[in-house]
Amino acid sequence: MGCGASTQQPDRMVKISPQKIPSGISAKQRAFIETKWLPFANELKHELRKVEAKTKAGVAPAERLPPQEQFMDWGRRCIELTEEIRGRGRGSLSLMYQALQRMGQHDGVAPYTFDMVPTEWSSDGYVRVLDAVTRASFYGTPSASSGSKKSDTNTKGRAVNEDGDLKQSVQESAIANTEITGIMTQRDARLLVIGGIMRWQALKLVRIRQNRALNTIAHTTKSRTKRELIHRLVRASVDEDKCAEDADAEACILLLDDLKEAFSALHDENMDNVEASHKLHRKVTHGISEKDKRRDDYNRIAQALSAVQFTPDTPSWEALHKHGMVASSFGQLTSDTKVKLAKQVEHIVDSTWAQDELTPEVMEFIDFARNNPGGVFKDDMALHRRMLCAVQMSSGVSVVSKSRITHATAHRFLSVRWVRTVPLMRGEAEGDPTMVREASTVEETRIRTNAFSYDNQHGLGLCGSTHRSRNELDLRAVRPVKLMPRELHDELGELVVNDPGAKIGNWFCNDLDKVLNEFVLLNAQPVDHGDVFTATLCPLPGEAPVIVGQNPRVASSIGKTQHTQMATGDANWWPILRLRSPDYDPQHLPLELQLGPDAFVELVQIGDDPDSVSLRVETLEIGAAVDPAVIKLVHGARMALLSQFGGRAVDFNFYACANEKRSGAILLLTPMAMIQANSDKTLWFNNDTGLSDKSYNLPCHSIDFSQGKGNIHVFGEEAWKQGLEGRAMMGRLYDFVRKAGSRKVLEKYLREAVRGWEEPHVGLAKELSSSSRVPPIESNSFWDSP
Repeated sequence: MGCGASTQQPDRMVKISPQKIPSGISAKQRAFIETKWLPFANELKHELRKVEAKTKAGVAPAERLPPQEQFMDWGRRCIELTEEIRGRGRGSLSLMYQALQRMGQHDGVAPYTFDMVPTEWSSDGYVRVLDAVTRASFYGTPSASSGSKKSDTNTKGRAVNEDGDLKQSVQESAIANTEITGIMTQRDARLLVIGGIMRWQALKLVRIRQNRALNTIAHTTKSRTKRELIHRLVRASVDEDKCAEDADAEACILLLDDLKEAFSALHDENMDNVEASHKLHRKVTHGISEKDKRRDDYNRIAQALSAVQFTPDTPSWEALHKHGMVASSFGQLTSDTKVKLAKQVEHIVDSTWAQDELTPEVMEFIDFARNNPGGVFKDDMALHRRMLCAVQMSSGVSVVSKSRITHATAHRFLSVRWVRTVPLMRGEAEGDPTMVREASTVEETRIRTNAFSYDNQHGLGLCGSTHRSRNELDLRAVRPVKLMPRELHDELGELVVNDPGAKIGNWFCNDLDKVLNEFVLLNAQPVDHGDVFTATLCPLPGEAPVIVGQNPRVASSIGKTQHTQMATGDANWWPILRLRSPDYDPQHLPLELQLGPDAFVELVQIGDDPDSVSLRVETLEIGAAVDPAVIKLVHGARMALLSQFGGRAVDFNFYACANEKRSGAILLLTPMAMIQANSDKTLWFNNDTGLSDKSYNLPCHSIDFSQGKGNIHVFGEEAWKQGLEGRAMMGRLYDFVRKAGSRKVLEKYLREAVRGWEEPHVGLAKELSSSSRVPPIESNSFWDSP
């Protein structure tokens, strides 16, 4: 297997189905797939193989993934192609989402990948348990791009770390670093720029010496096997799209290990006597053994390499021995080499230029800008603008170009534009909810990889930048004209705050509008046949359904930065999302929402208690999920519950997902009581009932994007067994988190909001039969193929 091959393994009990060109399509559609879609999808897959190869070869994190601009260009092509086959306004980023997440797990930001976490499905298919102990063990592992804690401590207040890399983390939150500021002290700017030049020169020198050493070995050795190995390594170093095969890299490392022993012999003061003894022994025995031949060969090679100054104590040797291939990235050099070069760069900068003294306020502003991207300095816009002008005129401050900063940033993202239908309201401790964003506001979502994933192709949908780039992807049928970039304005990036309200918090601010828009953006829609309704979906090769949601406060560790959760999956994966009202009859027709689409609107009781209820809305088409009538329906339900119970006495878990292979969408809004822990967090309590999680024999204490659908994090063997109880355990979990009195509020609201809605009988949700208990990962067959 080559170093570019995928190592991702499917979940336990998960089948991988072949994803071929859909059957039953027209000749025109087949021609489109073969001539336009597959070349594009295969281009993305080829880039994924390159990213995997670079990761295995130890390439620096910022150099593994294609440039940020390339991802945005691919996003535009993806929209154009899906609109060509499905109709105007029906474009999708499903394929690009898969490509981004599969590449993004190699960006060096994440210390692990999801396939490294042990999982197991319950026998009834309702629950997948995750080993939370193993997952938590990765938290203390420094990521490749962030460096060690010691490195961060030693470089506090600076833009570069101990290795000379641009710092990837910010203090505001672990996910607020989507765009890193380019404003920094003149000294840091010089360290970054000059360091980049010296890194390139150092890498070039190392490559020259490694290639010269390999050629020396090829010309010196009498072993045909060694010569063939060297020729393969040299050929691989010439092609930047390839790296050495695993076997060749391992053979190279073993060769250098043997040569290291030969070098030790060269420095033995008795070497001459030993060699004379060997020669006498061979002469006496009238022959040379194979062992002696190999030793002589290694000795000749060691002598030849010494002549070209390629010895075990040189950086070139160390890098070649570390990876078994010619270096193609500065990241492949050893840590000691990187630190030594960084210190040399510091010496050059400090001995050449004197650092201008900066006022404490200027230093405070620079530090604030780096650690609070998009923030307003001291919450004073006028002061922020004055300080921005002051730092630009200061000789001790530099604004590094955005292109250089982007090149040094490890992670990538997709920037997508959408328009808010309803105002975003935040629940408050006292009084009415506060409006955070107005209706009709043009918003931006930045989709990136979740560094601490707990689901398949797990991503985040971050709130938009306070500085709008004006080049976001747009799936609306009527798009605004693309504007020319504003050079200085765009170079300053997040420092120029155009829309301070875009910086939204995550707690008590359930953004249903955002979830629904992202869901439609990331999922394939049925082909537009005019008046003919298409009841089934035909995903194109590489596409996969994506479920989107947002965690409630109890499950959200980051409050300052708004973020939705997204992962590969649909209702076929998670049976909880398929449960129906006890009165459900397949012969029933959907209700017609006022000035909106048809939809099934139901109250689904998941636990035994009548208040363990969720509002379930099922539309007949995925695109209908962003119809104003649908958004207003779920928004109104949330507002009714907030008005009844207060902004900090009720919380919500919300999902939007595709309806198995059908063309519709399923929305599930679950009101929750506030869940609080005791002082040592060994017990969690429902504030309404006073009961603890232990009272319900639960392996976890809340529902959220993960656990609300059955993706359960467990600590220990007992919790693992509890999780595998499947449907029964999920019922107890929903009973535990229930919001007392929520059913009556929802029934009253739906009677007024939906014409023809009938109050259902109280009872456990009806389970519909499914074609499979085991969720297939159809897109894996495309992405994992050569």
